[in-house]
Amino acid sequence: MWYLWTKVNRANIPAEVRVSFEQYGEAVVAQVLGRPYTHSVGTVGVPEWAGTTTGRLHGLAWLREKHNKEERTHDVTMTMEMAIIILVAAETVATIAPWIWPDLK
Repeated sequence: MWYLWTKVNRANIPAEVRVSFEQYGEAVVAQVLGRPYTHSVGTVGVPEWAGTTTGRLHGLAWLREKHNKEERTHDVTMTMEMAIIILVAAETVATIAPWIWPDLK
């Protein structure tokens, strides 16, 4: 179960396109996908995947994968924080209980 909870579904995109996305980063890929009217492939600095429909779909899938990975990381972090809080609270109760109820020793 732990494995399924932390597993992130990877986008089914070609490796060379994935490398290109990783080089540009999330912010640039999101900006390129969000402004379709500026993406002439002939423009200097515009990646070649920005001009094709499949490339743009790969970009959306990659961004979704990144978002899911961040969500899973956040979920694991929150669970660990809650576990620590519960353990500290249990230890505090166990330490204070003999003072409140002396016959519990």
